[in-house]
Amino acid sequence: MELRMMLRRNASKNTAVACYRNDGRKRMKLLWIVGNKRKFGSHGAFPVASQGRKRSPLPAWAKTAALLASSAGYMHDIGKFGQAFQDKLRVSGPKADDVRHEWLSMFVVKQLAANKSWSDSWNTPANRYSDITPFDGHLRNAFNVLLFLISTHHRLPASQRPTSRDHFNPKISKADHVRDPNHKPTPICEPKRRNMDLIHSRLDKVAAIPRSDNLHYWRALALFSRMA
Repeated sequence: MELRMMLRRNASKNTAVACYRNDGRKRMKLLWIVGNKRKFGSHGAFPVASQGRKRSPLPAWAKTAALLASSAGYMHDIGKFGQAFQDKLRVSGPKADDVRHEWLSMFVVKQLAANKSWSDSWNTPANRYSDITPFDGHLRNAFNVLLFLISTHHRLPASQRPTSRDHFNPKISKADHVRDPNHKPTPICEPKRRNMDLIHSRLDKVAAIPRSDNLHYWRALALFSRMA
């Protein structure tokens, strides 16, 4: 007890001392602790050594997939800035969209990547509601994959669904996304400056991803990124 009292009188925030009683072979009983009890387990056990394990660096394709997935996650709902979508939120019960928000998100992102302003990006040409193959028939680069992830975050294109015979033509059909071809999208507001800066920063990073002529590489990246 005298030792314990002496330790308590001189203990600091770095003190962590435990006293045990030997109750037999390979059996120690904890009697008391002075100082930081978190250094010990419930029965007084404590680590005497530690060993770090070096992690292998992520391969380049995994870093690219992570960047594409996070970028698409940040931009995929831009279409919800539309007045029509906001009005729908105030209506009780389900209501079909005149134009799916992911369709609008894809087109707005394409315009932003072309250095257009927020308002100009929404005033896209009338042919925005035509059937399109926005990836040149295939996924050919990182930006193609980004658009694919944005436009398919709720549903795959008709040609990508399991019942389709053509699994290599990621065509976006207006039949899947457009009910009113005369709909004119209007944003309710512009994102805050820091959010717009983040969008442009992500677009710059995607544009800087090295190109590859291997179409299977981009399709695999799209698959992994879409599962993220």
